Amino acid sequence: MENNEFNVDTEQLKSETSTTVKETKDALKSLDVKKEVQETQGFLKDFFKDPVTQVKKASDAPELFGMAIFLNIIWIVALLVPVIANLIRWTYHGRNFIQQLWHVVSSVISPTVGVVIFAVLIMALNKENKKSLTALITTVTIARIPVIIASVIAILTILTNEMFRITTRISGFASVLSIVLLFFATKEIFNEDDDSKFFVVFAKIYALYFIARFILSFLGL
Repeated sequence: MENNEFNVDTEQLKSETSTTVKETKDALKSLDVKKEVQETQGFLKDFFKDPVTQVKKASDAPELFGMAIFLNIIWIVALLVPVIANLIRWTYHGRNFIQQLWHVVSSVISPTVGVVIFAVLIMALNKENKKSLTALITTVTIARIPVIIASVIAILTILTNEMFRITTRISGFASVLSIVLLFFATKEIFNEDDDSKFFVVFAKIYALYFIARFILSFLGL
């Protein structure tokens, strides 16, 4: 893993994006909610037993892409419910409806944007062990499972504001767990055995990720 300079191959990115969009459409068209719920429950049992092993295997398991799409849908819905609830409250008090409507839209887009950005950054820095964008999106999504669960729990804040104190701490803890899982998953993708050496690469990926998210924050994402 000598060459880890940031360099996006635009042609590869276009090709991977086209393939990812096509596979996402196919996954959505063939989405069987009942089947996905059952398969996700089975996967989560294995995930909770050994999350590191499961997240390491994700990039070589193309069959998990459909589940990754399903998990992202759950994540979006979990974030959308409290946002809509707050939109109703704020609109009732005469706040800017258009501004809050964009807040709803950005809440739907934001989780997927974050996953895709991180996946693209891994692809851009990983020169020796190429993985498809769909494989990377699957891996990042699975590493984000603690955050997705925390987002589902956060729906409770619509019942009482007091729950915010609890859900905020749960979300913080889940974010830490997801970062650790992302470290192991990305390390496996880069096929790097030296933890100290890879830490520098992972820090670079996360720095670029935060820069991208900072720029997008001006759009409310």
